[in-house]
Amino acid sequence: MYVWIAVLLTVPACWGETASNEVWNVKRLSPRLSLQWKYDKDSIEMTMIGETKGWIGIGFAPTRAVTGVDFIVGGVRNGMEYVYDCYTTRTGHLFVDAEQNVDILDGFENATHTTVTVRRPLKSGNVFDKTIEAGNMEVFWVVDQVDIQVERNVVKFHNIRSGNTEIDLLRRKDQSGPAGEL
Repeated sequence: MYVWIAVLLTVPACWGETASNEVWNVKRLSPRLSLQWKYDKDSIEMTMIGETKGWIGIGFAPTRAVTGVDFIVGGVRNGMEYVYDCYTTRTGHLFVDAEQNVDILDGFENATHTTVTVRRPLKSGNVFDKTIEAGNMEVFWVVDQVDIQVERNVVKFHNIRSGNTEIDLLRRKDQSGPAGEL
């Protein structure tokens, strides 16, 4: 009987609601990466959960073009979480932005998964940051099996999986479903 009570008490969290009744949106971006998010009038808080002990990333752009994508990448190295505000150029490289407009709220890793929670403004004013507003945006994702390495402000890729999908980040609804994988 006590087991059933414990299960019933945890069910709302499985449905995307926290104990304070905040609604978290959920999207499975690939079999290896899920995104959870909530927002207010000024900022968006996102949790990336990836099947990796390396780094994970999420990017935003108005179109499917991989040029000019605003990326947030993060992970956990030696028990310490890290996050970088990045962007892509027409060369396809991922550059670390000189102006970091992302705050890391939490990060941890276990034997199989890395989880990173961040907050960023919906509109930062930075030329490399995309404004997040109502309507579909192209959302790119990356999972790398190795912790991030940055050389001369360029993120080095190793063994990555990546893809993209459209999401309306400011619509409160579970948007689970298939996403494209590259």
